[in-house]
Amino acid sequence: MIPSAVLGLAMVLGAPGAKDAPKKEGSIVGDWIVTKMLIGDFDLSPKDKEELRFSFSNDGKLTVTDGTRKPEVGEYKVDVKKDPPEVDMVPAKDSKDRELAGIFKVEGDVLTICWVEAKKDKRPTKFESTKESRGMLMTLKRVKK
Repeated sequence: MIPSAVLGLAMVLGAPGAKDAPKKEGSIVGDWIVTKMLIGDFDLSPKDKEELRFSFSNDGKLTVTDGTRKPEVGEYKVDVKKDPPEVDMVPAKDSKDRELAGIFKVEGDVLTICWVEAKKDKRPTKFESTKESRGMLMTLKRVKK
């Protein structure tokens, strides 16, 4: 009887447990450099020696720096409870840019964002940019300090 009790205990301990909750995305906070940018079927990725930097701060500020222009400061909000997590960007009041609604994922030091113009289009559900979707798909690499 003891061997069957040991076998039963081994089966209970060796059985897979309840499925763990999905791992939450990494933080979007930090400095990121755009490595690839697609809008529809147009590749607008930065060329050699061009740099487009997104800096997401802890307090909800987003600073976009293009090497040739003055940095633009706006705000951002994330909702990591959604699947995929959502990100919204609200430009500064004096900016000509429009509010963007998107989704994001962080995989190691790579941030992928898919945005659309918030007032014209529905928030994307996939990480893609097609003529029909009119979305902007960006891949960014974290800047190491």
